[in-house]
Amino acid sequence: MPAEELSQPPVPSANPLQDIANPGLVWRRLAVTLSLDAEGRVVDVKVSRYELSDELARQIEQAVAAIPFAPGVRDGQAVATQLETRLCFDGAGQLETASKGCWHAPTSPER
Repeated sequence: MPAEELSQPPVPSANPLQDIANPGLVWRRLAVTLSLDAEGRVVDVKVSRYELSDELARQIEQAVAAIPFAPGVRDGQAVATQLETRLCFDGAGQLETASKGCWHAPTSPER
């Protein structure tokens, strides 16, 4: 189910790539598509590879895939969700979460 159709979107329990700086990510905004099951587990993740090495894209996908989510909810029921977002990086190549449309810093999800 697309995230736009949910009463409550999935919430990550952590930031992917937190505390990781990479010169190849300086000022990048990477499109990411995640598929989550109704338990909040990442079952698939795709990072856009536009001007990004396959190795770095795979590292990012692995980091994102390891993050548990509080599942998306529709009509009071946890549901599988497809989420599209952006991973935005600052001038040091570190994940930046304050910009609109970028991965948001997690809150402590109620499970």
